[in-house]
Amino acid sequence: MYPVPSDNYIFTNTAQSTTDARGRALLVAYKFPPHDVGVAQHRPEALYRHLADYGWQCDVITAERPGTPADVVQTPDRSWTRSVKEDGSAEAALKQKLIMGSRTGFGPFKRRIVSNVKLLMRLQPKWHDEFAGWSYSIEDTIMNTARERGSEVLWVTCSPYTLAPVAIKCARALGIPCVIDLRDPLPHYLHFPRGTGHWFYRALAAADAVTCAAPCCITRELLDVRASAKRPGIVEIPSGSWQHEHVAMQPSGKFTLLHAGTLVNGGRSPQPLFEAVAMLRERITEIANDLRIVFIGGDSGVVRDFPGYEAVSSQVEIHGQKPYAEVKKIMATASMLVIIKLDGDVYSDALPAKMYDYLPYEAPVLSFGMGPGLQGPLLGWSNAGHWLGSAAEIAAFIEEHYRQWQEQGVASRERNAEAIAYLGQSRMAGDFAAIFDAVKQDGPVDEMTVLPWGRDSRGA
Repeated sequence: MYPVPSDNYIFTNTAQSTTDARGRALLVAYKFPPHDVGVAQHRPEALYRHLADYGWQCDVITAERPGTPADVVQTPDRSWTRSVKEDGSAEAALKQKLIMGSRTGFGPFKRRIVSNVKLLMRLQPKWHDEFAGWSYSIEDTIMNTARERGSEVLWVTCSPYTLAPVAIKCARALGIPCVIDLRDPLPHYLHFPRGTGHWFYRALAAADAVTCAAPCCITRELLDVRASAKRPGIVEIPSGSWQHEHVAMQPSGKFTLLHAGTLVNGGRSPQPLFEAVAMLRERITEIANDLRIVFIGGDSGVVRDFPGYEAVSSQVEIHGQKPYAEVKKIMATASMLVIIKLDGDVYSDALPAKMYDYLPYEAPVLSFGMGPGLQGPLLGWSNAGHWLGSAAEIAAFIEEHYRQWQEQGVASRERNAEAIAYLGQSRMAGDFAAIFDAVKQDGPVDEMTVLPWGRDSRGA
């Protein structure tokens, strides 16, 4: 199932900050800080931190985890995947062994087996997804918490996708509006042409508003089920950067190009980067000694399978997954931060989550793969870096900042303060506050007509 063109979503004007009480929202999120660092928990984190600045108080329901803030409602996690989600567990190591590793040999066959087993289970009416055990166990918690706290809006972020029907059922029983947030592209099993009567699409049709983290979350089925809704437009709410404070550049003895994150078992191809570095080696002798390409991630080893690797292998460092606190220190010393967009992915307009991870740092951001999508204009507006479409362009971008590093000891790009503010968590909370205002008052979404980076809200 292919995503629809970019003109099928809208951006909302951020709500104005206020000290007046505007309402109370109940947030339901399986992932919540300080666990599972990434886009999954940073959307509810933004609301938890900043909704009060826009007049909205909030309560949070999440899965039980050590270290969760005391004021957050925790519920036992009965989902069968919990153990394999906990880094360092024996189950996590087993999953890594089963489905990760080389793109060749027995690896792809093992991944197909695991995927097919999960797919068959998802076809069972009472299964729905591997987190259903948690999603369907929290109905009473949602109802009781909402009644006790006086919740006026129910918000859930998917996945788990089973949260969508649970949220609709609870919201209707409570008589309050429901906002469903799609933070990730829909998995393939939700793209089956089973019609709009599918359990997930029925929930989306019933929602008072649907929001998404990137245009790639929108499918034709979603638009079809929302066509007759009171607020049919899908509201694009970009995520906010994880790091709240600016991170100063730290000098390094090597000009380091860092890719920190998953390569989707080879779906993100570093080949253009290898070709660019090979070009530079031919005309800049010292770059063979000065430049290093560092990959950090559980599947980083797949880089060895790509064309061009052998020519630059002496300059490549491959590391497995590291604790996020350690990765943050490495990002602060990197001379260039790399984003590889997913090759062969139909979602070419996606906003990779890694962009938000990199924004608070001073190092230039190099992005390539697929098309620029919305990420290209955002990188340009923020002055963080560029999306580049060829190995030659990548080589020129690297050389520009390598020369800066030779002269100054660091390579940096000063971020545009306006862009960094827009791409922060406070703005994201303000966007959701505007949606909450609309559904509470049973009014229209306050649609943005001109985007801050100069494109209209229809993607023109």
